[in-house]
Amino acid sequence: MAQFKFRLDSLIRLRHRERDAAAQAYQQAGAAIEQLQRQADELAQHQSAQYAIHAKSSLGIVDTQKLTEVQRYQAHLRQQIETIHSNMELIEVEREKRRQALVLKEQAVESIENLRAKQLAQWNANLATREQIALDEWAGTQFWAKQTPEQFPNG
Repeated sequence: MAQFKFRLDSLIRLRHRERDAAAQAYQQAGAAIEQLQRQADELAQHQSAQYAIHAKSSLGIVDTQKLTEVQRYQAHLRQQIETIHSNMELIEVEREKRRQALVLKEQAVESIENLRAKQLAQWNANLATREQIALDEWAGTQFWAKQTPEQFPNG
């Protein structure tokens, strides 16, 4: 018995690879955002620690040198955090583009798989029809083979 052969199987495999690559790219963008968020959180913790040092430096005898250094470091930390947030926004835009590409790739996979499913259903229907025709012919042959010549009127 013949097996169903979808002529576009190689295209399905290609579409799956493209979809998987798009999914991986999307995940990489998400991982980059998470990494930047961890860095921003770490810098925010350093910045919070600097506030304590700043408060301690401004009580009693003021060490202007230390106070200036703390303020510069806090400004540096703020700048780094702002840069990280800016980078996160850029990556988020890229991540959205990658998500949209992933959706398109998934739709391409679904459309080709739907075509395959339709062709398989048609192939199965044709196979069932051919099998029914063969069974009908076989049954007819068996019926006529069992008939005796006396059952047929001379004509």
